[in-house]
Amino acid sequence: MRHSTAFARLCLSLFCSAAIGIPTCALAEISNVSSASLTVSLQQEVGAKPSDVFADIGKVDRWWSSQHTWSGNAENLSLPLLAGSCFCERWDGGSTQHGQVIFIKKDAVVRLQASLGPLQELAVNGILTFSVAPENGKTLLKLTYRVNGGPQSGLDKWAGPVEGMLSEQLHRLVSFAEKGAPE
Repeated sequence: MRHSTAFARLCLSLFCSAAIGIPTCALAEISNVSSASLTVSLQQEVGAKPSDVFADIGKVDRWWSSQHTWSGNAENLSLPLLAGSCFCERWDGGSTQHGQVIFIKKDAVVRLQASLGPLQELAVNGILTFSVAPENGKTLLKLTYRVNGGPQSGLDKWAGPVEGMLSEQLHRLVSFAEKGAPE
């Protein structure tokens, strides 16, 4: 069942970030939105080799936004690219597991079981997948986040904020892969 609001129903939008210096566009899609589920799919071409983009996913402490951490500092993040590894954040006085790596295919796929940020408290299950593949001399980077919970989860209210946060992270990862800096 699709939510009826314009921002959450199946929509395709070009998210261009020329204002922050990123000349490429990501295709964003929010679908399967209900109070109990949501899916966000993003994709963008990257001017870097698939193996480099894949490796950069694991350097999350260098490209993830500090604004989307519990500690306020992305340097506290880690993401070893190995099944069973923790996408964790550790800081003086606290720590959290944002997700756990559940699948790796070298130079192609990183999949995590992850209830990101405030979704953790909702007792939902999320699967975050990064996939990279060669395309037209570049790399196509896809990010898909599927979240499911009970009808009381209110995930329809989270679709827009989740898409916005993930779009930001995708652009930061692409910038890091292409320029060595997330901004």
